[in-house]
Amino acid sequence: MVDGAPQWRDLPGQGQPGDQRIPRNNERGRTCDDLGNPMGHWSSSDINPAWKSRGFWQYTQHITVIDTVKPVITYTQPAPFCSNNSTTCDGAVDLLFTASENCTPGSLQVKAGFDQNNDGVIDRQLAATEIQGAYPSYRIKGTYPLGNHAFWWKLGMPVAMQEYAFCPSGLWIAKHLRPICRSGITVTLQALNPARDINGDGKEDLAYAVVKAPDFIASPSQDCSGPVRYSINREGFVPNINQDSLILTCTDEGTVFVEVYAWDSANNPLSVQPDGRLGGPNFDFCLNFINVQNNGDICVPIPQGALGGLVKTEMNQGLPNVEITLSGQASNTTKTSATGNFAFNNLVEGKDYTLTPRLNSDHVNGVTTFDLILIRKHILNMTPLVSPYKLIAADANASKAITTLDMISIQKLILNLDPAFKNNSSWRFIDANYRFPDPSNPWLQTFPESFSINDLVGQKLSSNFIAVKIGDVNGSANLGLQEPEIRTGNDPLWLELEDQQLQAGQDYAVAFRVKDLATIQGYQFGLSYENKVVELMDIQYGLAKAENFGVFREEGLLTTNWYTDRAQLNPDALLFTLVFRARSAGKLSEILRLSERRMAIEAYGFDEERQPIQFRFNEKEVQTPAFELYQNIPNPFQETTVIQFYLPEADEGRLLIYDAAGRLIQEIKGNFGQGLNQLDLDNYDLPSGVLYYSFRSAKYSATRKMVKK
Repeated sequence: MVDGAPQWRDLPGQGQPGDQRIPRNNERGRTCDDLGNPMGHWSSSDINPAWKSRGFWQYTQHITVIDTVKPVITYTQPAPFCSNNSTTCDGAVDLLFTASENCTPGSLQVKAGFDQNNDGVIDRQLAATEIQGAYPSYRIKGTYPLGNHAFWWKLGMPVAMQEYAFCPSGLWIAKHLRPICRSGITVTLQALNPARDINGDGKEDLAYAVVKAPDFIASPSQDCSGPVRYSINREGFVPNINQDSLILTCTDEGTVFVEVYAWDSANNPLSVQPDGRLGGPNFDFCLNFINVQNNGDICVPIPQGALGGLVKTEMNQGLPNVEITLSGQASNTTKTSATGNFAFNNLVEGKDYTLTPRLNSDHVNGVTTFDLILIRKHILNMTPLVSPYKLIAADANASKAITTLDMISIQKLILNLDPAFKNNSSWRFIDANYRFPDPSNPWLQTFPESFSINDLVGQKLSSNFIAVKIGDVNGSANLGLQEPEIRTGNDPLWLELEDQQLQAGQDYAVAFRVKDLATIQGYQFGLSYENKVVELMDIQYGLAKAENFGVFREEGLLTTNWYTDRAQLNPDALLFTLVFRARSAGKLSEILRLSERRMAIEAYGFDEERQPIQFRFNEKEVQTPAFELYQNIPNPFQETTVIQFYLPEADEGRLLIYDAAGRLIQEIKGNFGQGLNQLDLDNYDLPSGVLYYSFRSAKYSATRKMVKK
């Protein structure tokens, strides 16, 4: 406020000596206009001798006083207020402040606005009932919602109000969540079978019970901040809002004291959490107890037994990934390991159990045309199958007899006309301790395909099973990641074709003949053709008949096999003829190729050794598929053997040789050329037994098995 001498202004020729002057505004006699501005008045009646006559003059002067000092607001920042209303969450607010105005305190006016959530926007003007007091002490008093808010004041005279914003005021939920708890509960421990560490203390538990925090709540709490959560902990432990249950074991038998907490959803800055942090939900708790009972002495350790064994083939090879189901006193499932072993531990002794193996996938695994040859020889009594397990494998339709119907079922599987055996599973499992009354007739009585034991005592780990791959009479099924052991001959079987240049719209007959047909008793291969270039119109039969083909036109694929029990002495015998219609121009040798997409490519000599098959177009060798690692020749071997592989392009690679345990015993590196490559293993000290060899390069990889005598 400017409070001093008014700003005087004299008119020219006025204000002579002796004039009367209005006093200053801090002197006696001050007067103000309607706006509170001081006013002044001057007058004179002196006679001037220089003038010839007497005279009188006067004027009135208005003086404006400008107040430049703002009213002063004094207040103390309040602590957050608390709401005790769990329904509306409204709370009472009482804010005190004082005003100081030196000039015209009597004319001071106070107005206030409510800024909800303190976002800088006044949501409403406060009513007269919310602003109380008189100069210099005022207060805002009322009920407001939960949140962090601010109040705005305007102070001053009607024409000169001064705006203030102060006092962000939090309104929080007070602690009113004390849970209403039942007076203790009783729980009964339940046995754990098998025993295990269920509460994470590193010790094996025989029995347990689970208690949840809401089990103690007699009347659920309500809170306007959101859902109320409950937690439970042992007495004296630091509570955790996320621990809603407690696991009790045999060591808790008797009385266990617990604390049951109720937590709201507020974030109260005044709330001190159990770990000492400031801010978070409001909480309260009740002290309670649990009566833990042990009925039947289930907490007394019980002697534990075990059941286990080995699933293996007739040739003592372990079979992995067989599902073993345990039933009886306990129920469980496991799978055999890579070596065919399995075990169920922690079994109650003196009880009865049953083990049942099962594996019903990959029906075509190990099933080839060579199996049909062996079955046909058995049916014709040329070379009977003498093993009961081979007889079970040959009974593809599970009719308890070996007939041509079994051969038809296997034939459809080989040609991919059927994806699985219709009346049989992929594998059958016979209790290894079972002795067939008549090995030549394994169906004379029902053979056991499960193992049962009564009154188990101790550990019985010799519950073995013999695995039989249905359809695989010669035992060539792949039992894991490695290729099965197969005897191989020295020379490939050549399919003779006449190469042709195709023209669009023309039909072409492609005759298939085999050089040295008299040396083989069967073959199987897949033949792929370019669907965009040619269309398969017809199959004209020779030695191979309709039942020897599977046609998959959408894939551009044909599967075929053929077998006999006598040598075909006609060197020009026709196997079959394919009739193609050319969709566009092309060369036959670039359109047809051998394919292992649905079946293995192999031929079988009368010496029962497998041979690779290759195309020959007008004496030009065409090998497909593009890359192949061939079976070593001979196999088994004593001193030397030859490993061949075909590369579609020159490449750097490695030949790796492993023993049966997977240990690397030999590595041969080299830069190999395009086409057929050959490595002679005649100067390497290789151990006797089952060995595996792999070819590895940046683009290609394959593995096979071989045997050194």
